[in-house]
Amino acid sequence: MIELQDRDVCCGFGGTFSVKYPEISVRMVSNKVADLERTEADTLSGGDLGCLLNIAGRLRRQGKSVKVLHVAEILAGMGDGPGIGEVGQ
Repeated sequence: MIELQDRDVCCGFGGTFSVKYPEISVRMVSNKVADLERTEADTLSGGDLGCLLNIAGRLRRQGKSVKVLHVAEILAGMGDGPGIGEVGQ
């Protein structure tokens, strides 16, 4: 398990922030994806569904194959299924 470098920094989704400030939101989630890519991890897990949806969406739009799972999915033994935003979800 590897923690993201700036794990305490917002992903840019927060409530209506991504709707009111889309350009800033895209930069923020792009920074999260860049941090994730530096780890070379093939799976991302977290506890905030909004953040996970935002990051998973950005990863898919960039054609990345990183699997995104909520920590509850892992604890429930569902980590082998499709990740957030993947076909079959």
